[in-house]
Amino acid sequence: MAYSYTYLVRTCISILTIVFYNACSSSKPHSAIDELNNAKDIEAFVHGLNPRHKYFTVNQSLYFEHSGCRKIVQKLKIKPWYKSDVDGNGYNDLIIHSRWEQTNYVAVLMGFPENNYTLKLISDEGCNCAHPLKTSTNNLIEFFHFDDLKMISQQTPTNVSDNCRDTLVYKFGEVIEYQSTSTTQEIEWLNFKTISCLGYCPIFEININKDRTATYHAIKDVLRKGRFKAKLDKKKFQEVMGLLQYIQVNKLENEYQKEGLTAPATELTIAFKNGIIKRIKDANYQSTRGLNHLYNLLIDLRKNQQWEKIK
Repeated sequence: MAYSYTYLVRTCISILTIVFYNACSSSKPHSAIDELNNAKDIEAFVHGLNPRHKYFTVNQSLYFEHSGCRKIVQKLKIKPWYKSDVDGNGYNDLIIHSRWEQTNYVAVLMGFPENNYTLKLISDEGCNCAHPLKTSTNNLIEFFHFDDLKMISQQTPTNVSDNCRDTLVYKFGEVIEYQSTSTTQEIEWLNFKTISCLGYCPIFEININKDRTATYHAIKDVLRKGRFKAKLDKKKFQEVMGLLQYIQVNKLENEYQKEGLTAPATELTIAFKNGIIKRIKDANYQSTRGLNHLYNLLIDLRKNQQWEKIK
């Protein structure tokens, strides 16, 4: 009898230990975003992140200037904000429909370890909305964008055309278009040059080879002038090449233009091992989210690599 009682106690302790361990191991990391449960709290938190966010407000009423846009957003049952682990790091993030001095933006408040937070705007002003989209392997964002009055009038809540709907994912440090597959074509080298822009921008050209060697010609750049060389650090090199493969750059358009802007602001040339050369001309960064992020990574190489002047 005593043996049975002792055995029963030990069994109960073992079960409780297993349950406690599983509960602890499966719990998500906690962050301040978990405590944000109303618009007032969200606004106060965002204002505290950066003085530049002082005009941020939650679009609680989901007000849009165009009545047709308001109807579509209502019928899509969009909410003012959502909690979702957008980047899959275990911490909750917030997808927020916001207004900044009467201008609408979709924003994502990202939570990272050690109480680090970043607010990203993922839309231009206009009729845009979004909600989380969860699959078996990814936490995505379904983003709706209606860029002009004609486009708004053509939509119905039950039949939003594909050219008004994007599936987005957080990868390579940015919210970009989701790809279910990526290319595996080996890249021999790439060349990127900036030509012009509206306002100030550095004018330069950079070449990157598959062995990580690179040259950089600073033409009109406040950082430096002249020709330089470097061997890119492995992390940044893999980030650039990984992004190129993920966005399937070989399938992108050869030219991106905006009405009234015909001269290219950037030119990107990529040589694949199979001999194919891909060239993309872009007028004022009007391409895809993924390609624009690639431009930013290449521009930042001017600042985050050890460049040696070529004599």
